[in-house]
Amino acid sequence: MPSIQQSKILILATDGYERSELRVPLDELKKRGADVKIASIEAGSIKSWDNKDWGDSVDVDILASDVSVEDFDGLVLPGGQINPDILRHNEDAMCVVRAFVEIRQNSCCYLPRTLVADRGGCRSRPQGYLLCLHQDGHAERRRQLGR
Repeated sequence: MPSIQQSKILILATDGYERSELRVPLDELKKRGADVKIASIEAGSIKSWDNKDWGDSVDVDILASDVSVEDFDGLVLPGGQINPDILRHNEDAMCVVRAFVEIRQNSCCYLPRTLVADRGGCRSRPQGYLLCLHQDGHAERRRQLGR
């Protein structure tokens, strides 16, 4: 992976992302010089969930259906209660995640409650500590990957 100043990072999210899990990486990566793009399953803007109500919004730069994984060095998947549930049921979003797991194995960044919906997609992958989810959304296991 190139230095952070030369990195292109994709944040994949939709309405209901945990505000801090998108805003903090977005701001910190940009502050350090990374080129950061927001991808989503719909054009326009996406709204955060902040504590007990809807929060602020961020503009979408690219649709998940238009993402070419080869154009990015890393992937950030913000958590939350709503965002992962919506994304794991969207084929375009899941294609992006699968492609990062397959093509960019060591460049998949993550935050708490990272979404990897394909059971086999996270086995033997050195991305770190992930919560792997079945397609139906039930937690399968927490484990340290890459050992």
